[in-house]
Amino acid sequence: TAAAFLESAVDEGTEWAHLDIAGTFWFERDRPHAPKGPQGPAVRTLIALAERYAQDGK
Repeated sequence: TAAAFLESAVDEGTEWAHLDIAGTFWFERDRPHAPKGPQGPAVRTLIALAERYAQDGK
């Protein structure tokens, strides 16, 4: 799997994560919850998580 391949390049003791967020899609028109164009599943969630960690000083 991709995670096993990536793990081989990470130094022992280094914390890391593989996030498999493929499967993007495209809206042909604007939607109430999303604009026309490419969509990034989980991108907003990852941004919110990064912002939370930055605020908490972690």
